[in-house]
Amino acid sequence: PIGYVAAAVEWGEKHGLSLKDLWQSPETRIEHVIGKDIMYFHTLFWPAVLHAAGYSLPSAVHVHGMLTVNGEKMSKSRGTFINAATFADAIDPQALRYYYASKYTAQSHDMDLSFEDFLGRVNGELVNKHANLFSRVSQFLQQKLSGRLGDLPFTAAAAHEPAAATAVQELAIASQVVAIGRRIEALYAAREMGQVVRELSAMADIGNEYMQAQKPWAQLKEDPEAARLTCTFAANICYALAMYLAPIVPSFAAAGMRVLAAQVPTRQPMDAGHLFKERNRAIGALERLFERIDKKAIESVVAASVQIPAAGPIPAAAVKTQAAAAATLPKTPSAAPEAAAKQAITYDTFAQLDLRVGTVMTAEAVAKSKKLLRLSVDLGEAEPRQIISGLAEAYAAEKLLGRQVVVVANLKPAKIMGHLSQGMVLSAGTPPVLALCGVDGPVPPGTGVS
Repeated sequence: PIGYVAAAVEWGEKHGLSLKDLWQSPETRIEHVIGKDIMYFHTLFWPAVLHAAGYSLPSAVHVHGMLTVNGEKMSKSRGTFINAATFADAIDPQALRYYYASKYTAQSHDMDLSFEDFLGRVNGELVNKHANLFSRVSQFLQQKLSGRLGDLPFTAAAAHEPAAATAVQELAIASQVVAIGRRIEALYAAREMGQVVRELSAMADIGNEYMQAQKPWAQLKEDPEAARLTCTFAANICYALAMYLAPIVPSFAAAGMRVLAAQVPTRQPMDAGHLFKERNRAIGALERLFERIDKKAIESVVAASVQIPAAGPIPAAAVKTQAAAAATLPKTPSAAPEAAAKQAITYDTFAQLDLRVGTVMTAEAVAKSKKLLRLSVDLGEAEPRQIISGLAEAYAAEKLLGRQVVVVANLKPAKIMGHLSQGMVLSAGTPPVLALCGVDGPVPPGTGVS
């Protein structure tokens, strides 16, 4: 938490504010936004430290939930423990900001990153609705109308009054947009980001439906200035979208403002009072505000995020224990090759075995057994498998965590001492002298062995 104070001091130095102005003044309102796993510390100990040091206490502590990926806890072995830098290498981070905002509420509910929903929402809303409206308006103005906005058939102030039944169409729609803007401002203050995104989507729909209904491409043939009015009105809706999207997708919003050649007011940058003032001037150069996200980009992020623990050597202590145990075994004559060999099988018979590499996620002793361990093994499936294995005499349970092992995956499940076993972990030797069969380098769970 000391970092919060240090970061505020750094920001204050750039804006002419001191530590006292920010952390020791009744004029400053401090609000904390934290994850629910650290709520206890931030609502009990940290306020006590601030109070003892003479610093201002937070006016509110906002708590958000945990993040899951595709409905599951994040997992390095499945590629769903995603580093921010890894994501940014493949996909514009604004997409994730937009998606999280669409799911965020003021309640401390957990939030799930569903890749399918992510693609649908970002492409369907941020690209198809918001970016599309900017593109349609700016391209038409630049290519057909000399890149200039015209006037509107009402004053900016009139848009903030209830529209009369006889009002021109544009004024009636402008009043709707202003009303949505005021709701968005209240929702931001209440931290209801999901509702903000829904209101913004409704605003974009108004702009796109207006353009489609007015058909400026048809108006251009008969009355170019009517086409200019249509695009000017739609451009003002674009201004509203950029202004209200800025906290969620700042780069997108900034690019939108550049396209409109508009300036965001430094005082009260989010205020419906700024709306419908963009008139009678040139717009900026064309820009692509956002690219569609391809499913392959998601797949590349997951693939790059897979982290398989290396199958390290058998621990020295285990080797020493096994060597000592081996020394106590009675010496027996070697069996003749003919006696040791088993009946030959065909390749087709061998091929019936489903051998896969698995990663041991958890391991614990089986109650009332000196020989058995209960393992949870990730085989690249939706859920890890439980396997009961006779490794306890050779391996301590904690030494198996992260080890990669070879598993007979299609062995018929069976109950062993009351526990369901869903496979067999292969090893060489006989207890208590055992060596796990493994691979000489990390591979993804579920990789076949042949």
